[in-house]
Amino acid sequence: MQKKLKNLSKDSIVLVISNPRKHRDVNFNILKYMTENKQRGVYVSLNLHCDKVKKLLEDYLIDPKNIHLVCCKNGCSIDKRSSCSFISSPEQLTTLSTYLSKLIESGDFRFVLFDSITTLLMYNERSTTLKFLNFLSTRISSSGVKSVFTTLQDKKSEEVIEEFSQFCDEVMDLRKGTGAASKF
Repeated sequence: MQKKLKNLSKDSIVLVISNPRKHRDVNFNILKYMTENKQRGVYVSLNLHCDKVKKLLEDYLIDPKNIHLVCCKNGCSIDKRSSCSFISSPEQLTTLSTYLSKLIESGDFRFVLFDSITTLLMYNERSTTLKFLNFLSTRISSSGVKSVFTTLQDKKSEEVIEEFSQFCDEVMDLRKGTGAASKF
């Protein structure tokens, strides 16, 4: 997976499909790899609180100075001194896309990791989710920033995976076994 990520252009759109048991490990290994060269990025978390993400960054030895966290989980506590922002719910797609556009346009970030399409589908209709993903991925890519969208293996996500993958430069399917994620 590192080799595939390394060979992508700076404006690539990537879809990563993972096994539910390995999803968190895959996400944080992607973050670790993407920030190794002091590249700054945005991590959009739809299902983890800010405090939990900060702890995981520490556990995975990821420098939090290289990550701007956008938390879309109700009840997130925000430390005003940290690089953490809050969107009230994964249903707030307009607010989320507007905020991400501002972050990307700042020129301070080289990548966006979006966790996860599966969670988006819990809060939004399939067609709305697809339109949002298409808009957002195009917007990020046109700004010269790499985007990585993650999703789990589940029935609800299958159709979206099939349709969204058409807009992606690379699809990394890590569902089979544990090999690809653990070789990170």
